[in-house]
Amino acid sequence: MQRKLQQAVSPLLFLALVLSLVASSWASVVAGRKSTITSGRGLFAAPLPGGRLPSSSSSSTAAFQNPWLPRPMSRRQPQRPITKPTTTTTMSERTSGAGSGLLKNLQGLFKGTSIAGGGKQQKPVRLPTIQEVHQAMLAPEGAPTRLAQLMQTDLPEHPGLKKGVLPNGLRYAILRNAAPPGRFDAFLEIFAGSADELESQQGMAHIVEHISYMGSRKRERLFGTGSQTNAFTDFHHTVYFACCPVDTLNLLGRPRPMLPMALDALSEVLEARFEESRLEKERAAILSEMSMVNTMDYRVECQILSALHAENKLALRFPIGKEELIRAWTLEDVKTFHRTHYRPDNAHIYIVGDVDVGQAEEMIRKHFGHLEPGGSREGGKEAMTLKLQSRHFPPVTHYFSGGRFDRFAEATLPAELKELGHSMKEGAEAAGAVAAAVTAAGGLAVPGPRTLRPRIFQHENIQAFSFHLFAKRPIEAVQTLADYRRSVMKRIAILALQIRLNVLARDDPPFTFIEFNQLDSAREACAVCNLDVLAEPEKWEKAVALAVREIRRLGMYGLSESELNRYITAMLRDSTQHAAQGERISNSDQLNQLMESIACGHVFMEPTQQCEAVELVLKSITVEEVNEVAAEICEHLTDYSTGASPPPSACVATCPSVTRDRATGVSRPFDISETEMLRVIEDAAREPLEPNHEKDMEVPQALMSEEKVAAMVAAASPSWEDDVGLHPSYEPQTGIHMKRLQNGIRFNYKVSRAESHRGCLSIKIPGGRMLEEKDKPGAVAVGTRTMQEGGALGAWSREQVELFCVDNLMMVEINSSEDWIVMDFTFPTKSVSEDEDFSFASSALRGAAGEQDKEERKAGVTGLEAIFQLVHLIMTDFKWENDALQRAKKLYAQGHDMTVNSLEGAGAEEISKSMWDGDLRFLSIAREDIEDLTLEDVKGAVTAQMTTDSTEVSIVGDFEGEEVEGLALKYLGSIPESKRKEGAGGRDGGGKEMIMPLPTAVTDPSKRFMQVHLPDSNPRAFVYVSGRTPNRWGYMPVSSVVGATGEREGEGPRRLVDYLASVAPDADEAAKVRRHQAGFPFASLLLIQEIMNRRLFSNIREKKQLTYDANFRWHPYDLYEGGWYSVQIAASPESAAQVLYACLETFEELKTDSPISHDNLDSAKKVIVNKHNNEAQLNRYWTDLMSGIQLDALPVKDINFVRDFLPLVQSITVKDLQLVLGTIELDESKICTCLAISETTGSMGGPGGMEEGMEGGAPMPQHIKPGGGYSSTIPLAAEMGR
Repeated sequence: MQRKLQQAVSPLLFLALVLSLVASSWASVVAGRKSTITSGRGLFAAPLPGGRLPSSSSSSTAAFQNPWLPRPMSRRQPQRPITKPTTTTTMSERTSGAGSGLLKNLQGLFKGTSIAGGGKQQKPVRLPTIQEVHQAMLAPEGAPTRLAQLMQTDLPEHPGLKKGVLPNGLRYAILRNAAPPGRFDAFLEIFAGSADELESQQGMAHIVEHISYMGSRKRERLFGTGSQTNAFTDFHHTVYFACCPVDTLNLLGRPRPMLPMALDALSEVLEARFEESRLEKERAAILSEMSMVNTMDYRVECQILSALHAENKLALRFPIGKEELIRAWTLEDVKTFHRTHYRPDNAHIYIVGDVDVGQAEEMIRKHFGHLEPGGSREGGKEAMTLKLQSRHFPPVTHYFSGGRFDRFAEATLPAELKELGHSMKEGAEAAGAVAAAVTAAGGLAVPGPRTLRPRIFQHENIQAFSFHLFAKRPIEAVQTLADYRRSVMKRIAILALQIRLNVLARDDPPFTFIEFNQLDSAREACAVCNLDVLAEPEKWEKAVALAVREIRRLGMYGLSESELNRYITAMLRDSTQHAAQGERISNSDQLNQLMESIACGHVFMEPTQQCEAVELVLKSITVEEVNEVAAEICEHLTDYSTGASPPPSACVATCPSVTRDRATGVSRPFDISETEMLRVIEDAAREPLEPNHEKDMEVPQALMSEEKVAAMVAAASPSWEDDVGLHPSYEPQTGIHMKRLQNGIRFNYKVSRAESHRGCLSIKIPGGRMLEEKDKPGAVAVGTRTMQEGGALGAWSREQVELFCVDNLMMVEINSSEDWIVMDFTFPTKSVSEDEDFSFASSALRGAAGEQDKEERKAGVTGLEAIFQLVHLIMTDFKWENDALQRAKKLYAQGHDMTVNSLEGAGAEEISKSMWDGDLRFLSIAREDIEDLTLEDVKGAVTAQMTTDSTEVSIVGDFEGEEVEGLALKYLGSIPESKRKEGAGGRDGGGKEMIMPLPTAVTDPSKRFMQVHLPDSNPRAFVYVSGRTPNRWGYMPVSSVVGATGEREGEGPRRLVDYLASVAPDADEAAKVRRHQAGFPFASLLLIQEIMNRRLFSNIREKKQLTYDANFRWHPYDLYEGGWYSVQIAASPESAAQVLYACLETFEELKTDSPISHDNLDSAKKVIVNKHNNEAQLNRYWTDLMSGIQLDALPVKDINFVRDFLPLVQSITVKDLQLVLGTIELDESKICTCLAISETTGSMGGPGGMEEGMEGGAPMPQHIKPGGGYSSTIPLAAEMGR
């Protein structure tokens, strides 16, 4: 699999920005949640709500982002999905996803990530004390600098990290880390990526990865054990991994250790068997993958990387390879590449997990010690590249653009490159010398003096203007306190600039997203400083000029004292929070950070060591020092007009080739030139600038005064109700408490020490988009987004609330789906400043300022009380602002354009229209509907659902039960009572149950088979299949359907349990009891989803070799009568019909000839159980489990669901699943299908063009008529309405 690169389709919110820089593991630890898409403004950091806004392809964001990792969020990498589910993320995935843009910046300074282990095994190190640092800072001016001496102290390496080298050259690193307990991750890194390929081998590293692991018999032994295995290829390496339980049961039911099996599978990679049949199978898979990854994002990323690395091989060596070469390789060609690079002395193995370090080390010797080291690399002598500095780097060299080069005496960079690096600023002569060296090293010659030459990429399917400006710098290893101090100052400077940019984004900005960052990239062997701007095409000049001016302003004038104070305080607080996590950092996060850190030469520290180092460096820095570093970071633009510093490394713009006037509908070419872009940059670089003038603003210590709270409580007289219905007030096995307040609010809580000093609170309100009025589609979705974009509460402005949240390390997500409004909060449970001295050099040396700040903090509230105050004000005194609405509307409008202008989005939209008969609540919100919405429309749609009788609050965290009950009574109980209107659902409105029917299905085949044609320069195809299922709680889709005559047909059972009783009346008592449990439908359909994915993969990829991967996904609703599933498969236009037929064939076989087997079920159970056990350590997972257990709108869900989930999963039988399978629409007469085809403009020919491709393949399913039926041909997707 190719290495994924992050998506950058969305901007950042202000609070997300700050907290993502300083927030700890709690910021994004919940795997599987939506990626965050934010706008650059507003109070809260959240995923965009319902309405089908596009999101990052990555489904999770790692908890601990590394500030020295690469990847500005808008630089995308060719990607392909992992075939089997995995709990780990690739290193680029850790810095991906909208909303996590600056999570890369400072976060990681406290995470055991940024300063991770270099090559040497360090002796125990003692860091200086705070007192020693303070004394050194108070030394007389001009005296020998004691501080500098202290800062040269080596950083201490994690005491639990074991590193070594086998006699054959294999390096290893082992770290015991029981998070989660009973599991481990083992990664084998081969230092051979796409940059190591010869001209004739482009794509060879990738296909060798496929053959080595997919053809491994020993890897197959891990199947069915609850393990996840896969591999990925990047520029600089190929990585194989196995994430496994520590033990599995053998045939006799006895524990069998998994580490030997995992290492056996990984070692076989180095001794892989190459067979002709496997080569052909993987060749076909990769050719299919080439079509799948060739999205517009991929093409944009290729343009960016090609410009950024124009002087070396990275501009040409994308891991996917070249089609003509892949088709031509012989088995001997592949073996030659494997022989050359797959050697123990060219590999590194990592093991992180709940293992005994000594035993793991012995097992590595046993399974890898017999391998013989290889000879020299192909071609003889090692080329003169940065790979000599770190074997983890790709074999390339760079034009560096500013920054310090090779500051460390122990660096292994060749002398020739050192000289070239130091002469970078000497003009054209040096540039020519470097070009010659690059050419000798296998790079691309770039003749003549260095000048900035913008590159423009235009395409009709691009909707927005994006601008990317880069400066490449050397990676600086972090080995000492001085190194760490310098890195911290970089992060502070970058944070200050990003906050300034986001402040500018509040009032009608010319951009919709902006980010400035600098991060290390081992995969590119350099640090990359990036400016990324997203704007509407007509505003591009203003957006670019503003960004350039603000970068120059920071470089020229630096930060203010108050800016520095705030960022230092936030970082110190978060450092303490992170240290409290201790050994609770997940295996995958630890391992990913360890790998990247070793690659860059950083020291890997334990969290408490990190906390100590952070405090030392932050309390020693001054604003003058930070501003020196800020000037260095910005020098490529600050000095651009004078030529005093190297120019930026690259400049790339991507934009539409055609724009459309929204008022008139007239389309016209979008004209832009490189000369024009250069003029805008140069004008902004010469413009005179003034320093940044920061406004003084009162930051509240608490959102509500003690007097106000006391009066509020006295007026409301809050109390707990004795009767909580059918629920017990406390369930001891789960530790869940359930209570109800006198105003109708349900309250659940659980005390958990799993995330030390952290908590998660979730508010769940039934309704969501299902209650939108027909004449106001999108009102709820845009309304919740407006809340996300706003943030003014009571007497406090949005800016004041933002800073309050920053000071209290709180994050908020406000979201809506088809059937819910959800608000999620993460926060520290103790006072973030309790018992801590946050004084630092700049103010402490002047005396009283630090003491005054300390006294002010004592007047604040704990993190737990702060979150309850925030919740109270959101529910009672939220200020709806028109500017927040406009930002929300703009985001949804852009999201709609992006959806209908991508092949994947357009296909999904068309099949959704068919599935839901055009019901707008299930579709992307059209521009015209968005524009029609007013502030009163969205406010009314949301607040009508936010009634106390329909609100449930669930909280999990490291607190005391008595404390949380008291705060809930005070702040939730004082919310005025309110009830849903009649017919809107809720306790007194519309009855207790709130289960609504799905839109009526249709039977006309012409409306169930769609073709979507999208013009494109590259032919691609996607196959979609969907059908209805029971919902999460077993409510069946209404079986009465409307036929062609318009008459209703028969009714069926409403609940799954009733259906099962009717088809299996003779079931034994145990089966009847099991099938009556609330969680039975949910557990059964999760298992079927796992089994279906394995079957589709086996049939379509392995057996028929038609595609790279197939994805079956179940979409369960809670409050609709039924759910649905979707299948999405990438294909070539020629094979699309065959792929569709193979998918339907798999469905049919599962129901008839090849039913679910015991092995299928056992493997699926292990996957579900492992996922549950892994996520059970997370507060967010528990709030999700608890949500709804008291809501009248969802009477089926109760505490038994939470308590009995795992035993229920283990008890489900093959017979159960085969019966449940009968409730899923898999027959051709009921499913909906869509073939989405992109073809070169002019060659499509409408539906008739598809006919030829279909007839050459498999027989068509019965309801598909080539060229007939309902065909949607989209000449320009921007023309497509709903």
